[in-house]
Amino acid sequence: MSFRPGERAELLRQGAKAAARGDTADSNPLLLRHNLPSITGECQRFWARRRDAWLHGWEFEAAAATLSVRMALDFRAATARLA
Repeated sequence: MSFRPGERAELLRQGAKAAARGDTADSNPLLLRHNLPSITGECQRFWARRRDAWLHGWEFEAAAATLSVRMALDFRAATARLA
């Protein structure tokens, strides 16, 4: 089974938005009981692909935010040395 058109991109976007809001990785809505394959009847493998798409979006945004903070701190330190 494959993603519906745009579904993977939407899951990535939702994960990234959650990270930007400061939500933790375990806030993935696919981990909620009513979204688990044992409840929905969805194929375990496809559910895992959807879960992972959301998580990859979250991880990408969280890493980008961490990098931005590090770059800002490095910039601040470099400009302080110049002053």
